[in-house]
Amino acid sequence: MTKLAASRRRPKIGDVLRIATPAGAAFAQYTHRHPEFGDLVRVIGPADAADDPNEIAARSTRFVTFFPLGAACRRGIATILGPATVPVEFQTFPWFRQALRLDPSSRAPCNWLIWNGTEERVVPVLSGEQQRYPIRAVMNDTLLVERVLSGWTADQEQ
Repeated sequence: MTKLAASRRRPKIGDVLRIATPAGAAFAQYTHRHPEFGDLVRVIGPADAADDPNEIAARSTRFVTFFPLGAACRRGIATILGPATVPVEFQTFPWFRQALRLDPSSRAPCNWLIWNGTEERVVPVLSGEQQRYPIRAVMNDTLLVERVLSGWTADQEQ
């Protein structure tokens, strides 16, 4: 971790962060800022006590989610390790999916909303590719840590 990064509390696009969990550290990389949903991160998951942002950023992604990163840094929940290159496949803002339910008591979606940060479409059934889209949601630190520790991935939510 660079001394400059350790003293920063305001994350920048590309920053790799360590998030404390009861089972050690999880890592994330800040990839985008959306005016309505906030900070978008790719969660890299639990790992050893690595400090090299570029090595961590090169690891595989567990899931992508919106996360109040600035607040997490200010509260000491997330620590900035330093900047790294965002992998090519995460440089473009991704498509997301969201279940639209007419009956809130039902777990089955009636339609799906797909969204890429600016454009929305409603589809009755997701294609195979759309089923792999991340879920449009903002996670707090408790849920993010819970999902990292459980091995959760977005494709488990149907």
